[in-house]
Amino acid sequence: MKMRPAWITLLLLVGACGAEPVTVTLSEIDDRIARFEVANESADDVESISMEVTFRDGDGGVVRVDTVTYEYVSDPSTCDIIPFVRSGEQTFFAWRVAPGAVSATVSVLETTFFEGVVPPGTPGRWCAEE
Repeated sequence: MKMRPAWITLLLLVGACGAEPVTVTLSEIDDRIARFEVANESADDVESISMEVTFRDGDGGVVRVDTVTYEYVSDPSTCDIIPFVRSGEQTFFAWRVAPGAVSATVSVLETTFFEGVVPPGTPGRWCAEE
């Protein structure tokens, strides 16, 4: 039996671990605004996410690199936590495209999760307790 190199086995194991629980993809660029779709396939709500957005010109050269961070908010009327994106759901964000850029890519740098799903009525950290 022929043995395959250890690095091939490692690549197969890493590939078998599954996809990332949170994915971010470029949906469109229109009128210098890029729209990115964010999908959360994990069992937990997303507390915050940091991404690197790279804008490129027509030749593939880097025009600008931005770091973008989003986190949960508190509803001002109820003080309830609203996760950035809930488990099993999708959202989007828009970002102004750098002058001269015709395409963009995004990579997730860090994602933090709440432990599980945030129940309705959970107060946020900016709300004063009475």
